[in-house]
Amino acid sequence: MRHVISLTGRNLMSFGHSYYSIHRINGNAEIERDPFYTSDIVYSSSNPCWNNILLNNLYTKKYVNQIHINVWDAGLVPCKLFEIDINISELLYIEVDVWDIVFPYNSIVLNLVDGPYITPDTYKKIRNDLQYATLNSVLQFDTKLMFSTKNMIEMIEFSSKLEAYDNVFNTMRDKEEKRLQDKLFYNSRVREKNIKSERIAQLKLKLKRLNDDIESKNETFLTMKKKLSPRLETYRNSFVTILAMKDEIEKIHYDFNIERMKLEQLKFVVKAFVVQYVSQLRNLYNIEKVNKTEYSIMGHTLPNANFYNVDEEEMSVALGNVAHVLLLLSRVLDVPLRFPIHPMGSRSMIEDQISKPGKYPLYPRTERTRFIYAVYLLNINIHMLFVSQGLKFNRKRDLRATLPNLDLLQYKIEQSIQKEISKNSVQ
Repeated sequence: MRHVISLTGRNLMSFGHSYYSIHRINGNAEIERDPFYTSDIVYSSSNPCWNNILLNNLYTKKYVNQIHINVWDAGLVPCKLFEIDINISELLYIEVDVWDIVFPYNSIVLNLVDGPYITPDTYKKIRNDLQYATLNSVLQFDTKLMFSTKNMIEMIEFSSKLEAYDNVFNTMRDKEEKRLQDKLFYNSRVREKNIKSERIAQLKLKLKRLNDDIESKNETFLTMKKKLSPRLETYRNSFVTILAMKDEIEKIHYDFNIERMKLEQLKFVVKAFVVQYVSQLRNLYNIEKVNKTEYSIMGHTLPNANFYNVDEEEMSVALGNVAHVLLLLSRVLDVPLRFPIHPMGSRSMIEDQISKPGKYPLYPRTERTRFIYAVYLLNINIHMLFVSQGLKFNRKRDLRATLPNLDLLQYKIEQSIQKEISKNSVQ
């Protein structure tokens, strides 16, 4: 019974809902009342395929060969559709698909491990009944394709014997392999021992040669030691002198570090002074925006590029103030201007010592070309101060915007030095 996987009903005369129960037939050919297995209910089908039988429930101490099956109609009040006694050893195997066969009413198909089986009565009805024989003649249903479960059990027993013989053979083979492996291992150990013995003899000979060589080198070493003893004494004296010089160098290094710390403190004071000085310059020479194109310094307006239709005296005063601020910034930052400035208030001058040597006026009451060139040199000085302090000058900014660039320069210098002071104070 443990080889039965599931049951399938064919052409059941029921209202559509069905299940089955399996009862054991004891040795007195009596059917036990209580089933040892009850299937699930399959709804709305006259050809139900019930779920697989739970094998754990069928593992009994006694071998189950004969069973009694009751097929029930699962209505409001369950009623028995039919019952059938089955001898599992007399079942017949069918090789064709069960769904291609027209079965008699209330037929049961047992699905075993190796395929579907039917009872001899069902087989006789299929073969002998004219109605079913005519329908199944197309399938060429032949007894040559069938064998009983008795044959299957004999084949299983024969397979078990073959498996036992294989186990015995495998055991003997494993023992023989182990014996051969032990023998090979012993032979390999013997070979290793012989190889090691030969190697030891070679090493002993090599050791003797090395000892002789060491003795010869020792004699040479003693001879060289006698020759090098005076030099060794000289090196010792030199080492003592070097140690004394080392102490002196460490003392000098210590004094140098003290002086460096003083210098750092002095730099800190100088930077603080520069920040204060630049801040005072910004407050003294106050730059304010008048409109989109004009700025003023100390209340004197200076346009960015267009110097026409502007009060010349006011523009001269503004450029004189710019020249004075640039001169003071260059001195406090210790950066020489590329184009030297000669501050004289509203009559300030700027000197070109590179491309067009000469002094150029920063006031418009002269030749207009020389004046515009002087303003250009003044703007170049502002740009060079940007570069000297490591500040970025945006390429999109107009170089001709004198007052906005000067105000940005002072602001950037002040912010840069303040960041450096705060960083050093944290360290």
